[in-house]
Amino acid sequence: MDNQTTNKAGNDDELREQLSVLKADLTELSETVQRQAKAGLSQAQDIAGEKLEDLEAQIRRKPITSAAIAAGVGFLIGAILSR
Repeated sequence: MDNQTTNKAGNDDELREQLSVLKADLTELSETVQRQAKAGLSQAQDIAGEKLEDLEAQIRRKPITSAAIAAGVGFLIGAILSR
């Protein structure tokens, strides 16, 4: 009986140690994913800002064409949504 109790206690300690290592690994993984997500979001925001600036410049260069395109897109969206 004493041998079984000792084995069980050893298994419990080993399991606790494995769970502790797993918890630490999951915490590290979570932090890594969070850092990568923030970096990706920052990059996406930078790209979107650049594209917005390009669009604004295009509208300033060709305002009539831009207004006609916007009207056409609005008409198409209205036609699609009215069905």
